[in-house]
Amino acid sequence: MKKKMIIIKGKAFKNDIPKGILRVYHNRILYVLTLKWEEDGCKYMEYSDNHDIKICYCNVSVKEVIDILGYKNSSSLGGRQYIKIKRAIDDLRTSPYYFDFSEFNGKLENVTFHFLQTAMFVKYKNNNIPTTVRIEFSPMYSDMLLSDKRYVEAKRYVQLKIL
Repeated sequence: MKKKMIIIKGKAFKNDIPKGILRVYHNRILYVLTLKWEEDGCKYMEYSDNHDIKICYCNVSVKEVIDILGYKNSSSLGGRQYIKIKRAIDDLRTSPYYFDFSEFNGKLENVTFHFLQTAMFVKYKNNNIPTTVRIEFSPMYSDMLLSDKRYVEAKRYVQLKIL
């Protein structure tokens, strides 16, 4: 009999109350952030005192996100579009994914993770709308990025989906 790994979206543990499921728009935002991380030189911070944890990070302008997503006339976009992007980034930071390994009878029973660890909106314009966001990917997603160099395909994926 094959063993199954169960993935539960939107919950921090098996019997948790659902906290929301990420949608296609969230996926597009995550790919844009991943693309910008790659274009920014694949930067990461290393915490050797915490079991050699590596955290990937990048700075992304909101205008770049808007341009890559393919919005027309990004210079005239207002607060509504900005709020939609900000909410999507916050959802990537707060929406949990739960992996249940209980059928494998190993030491690891389950893992909960998020895609982003931190999102800091900085460099405000005169109208109090931030122009740049500092992204720190979660340790688990950072490990995926650093161990699998196929993230470069993110650029091609985003361009194909938008056109």
